[in-house]
Amino acid sequence: MDVLLHAGPYRSGLFKAVELIQDRLLAWLVVIVYMAAPLGIYFSRAVHIDSAALCFGHALLYYFLRFGDTGRRLDLACAFVASALGFLVKAPYVFYLILPALFVQLVRRQPRRAAASVLVFGAALAVGLAWYFYAQSVNARAPDLSFVRGSEAVTYRVDFYVGQASQRLSPERWQTIGARIRHEIASDYWWPLPLLALS
Repeated sequence: MDVLLHAGPYRSGLFKAVELIQDRLLAWLVVIVYMAAPLGIYFSRAVHIDSAALCFGHALLYYFLRFGDTGRRLDLACAFVASALGFLVKAPYVFYLILPALFVQLVRRQPRRAAASVLVFGAALAVGLAWYFYAQSVNARAPDLSFVRGSEAVTYRVDFYVGQASQRLSPERWQTIGARIRHEIASDYWWPLPLLALS
């Protein structure tokens, strides 16, 4: 988990991104909640690829936000590297994080920088897609892997990541998702926080 790397939470991409959007107090509150959430605790103690994906996702958010403030090409280059690495590690974890950065840039009346951010993010996406198609061509030449647990993921299927339509329309599935959000992501201490935010 990137909030625990090197110099601590105040050096993390998540902390610094929230600080750029609001202030240091909110940034501390966000990383404390993030570190205390059950999934955050698990990922900070497990050798898991998701930790790297989250780290790159937070970095891309921070550097796109900083580019909006500074206009520096170095910040844009760092945003490109973080985005490309995030796509290479686990694209579903990072693709949507450009949206809050663009929202902030547009609210702060930075349309040209928002347009530059979209172009750079698109270039990083092209890198990720190029790697994906290369990996697919390698997998297509691989021998039969059906005996390997999880080998169905070798061949890309959209429903492997998002489920089938019948699953999305099932009330029982949504109950399971709700229980996981409560116990694995939020936990009981989280629920009063939105009320505090509204006060």
